[in-house]
Amino acid sequence: MVKPLYISIKMHDFNPTRAGMSNAEALRSATTVPAKFLGIDQEAGNIAKGKQATFILLVKNPLDDIRNTRTLERVMHRGTWIE
Repeated sequence: MVKPLYISIKMHDFNPTRAGMSNAEALRSATTVPAKFLGIDQEAGNIAKGKQATFILLVKNPLDDIRNTRTLERVMHRGTWIE
């Protein structure tokens, strides 16, 4: 159980913009790209009618600075706000 948690923490620290990605590319690499790779892009990966309502609400715009992905305000998971 410790190993997956450790990997999760390290991935949170990963900043793909340091490798030359734009902020938009970095966001796609964490949303639409993996959904397509996993074959679940019809129900997840972006916000669209008929897809799972699973997303995070941020205080600041990650397109301005990718570190703004850490300004978490709320989480919706499958249509339910998580408190």
